[in-house]
Amino acid sequence: MKKIWISIIGVVVVIGLIFLGFTQLNKSTASSSSSKKTITIGTTGTSFPTSYKKGNKLVGFDVDLINKAAKDLGYKTKWVTGEYDGLLEDLDQSKVDTVANDVAITPEREQKYTFSTPYNIEETAIAVNKNSSFKTIHDLDGKQYPQAQPLITLII
Repeated sequence: MKKIWISIIGVVVVIGLIFLGFTQLNKSTASSSSSKKTITIGTTGTSFPTSYKKGNKLVGFDVDLINKAAKDLGYKTKWVTGEYDGLLEDLDQSKVDTVANDVAITPEREQKYTFSTPYNIEETAIAVNKNSSFKTIHDLDGKQYPQAQPLITLII
């Protein structure tokens, strides 16, 4: 039971993709007359504290990290925000060079993308009132909101 509550969701920021993006961008811009190349990074811009908007400015840990790495490697950064579901599709379609956002490493994704060593590990839990009748995660099996929408789907 403790294993379920403490299980770490394989949600990480994909810095390895940045370096893959740098490599691909370097190939495509090698003949460019510009002295400073640009890398396009996809993110949601809604993931506090990693990449979120403060006013109209994109800020956060990932934003700072990528901007610093790009600067050190001689690149300008161009940030593109979008829906989470479309970030990897944007990468597949070369709309962005890399993705800097919480992305779970799955066996399927590992076959397609290059990932960095995870540097941001998040744990997820379900919170209920102390006087709730829900005491274990299995107490939620099959439960629904009053609007008949599933409360949670468990795949164990």
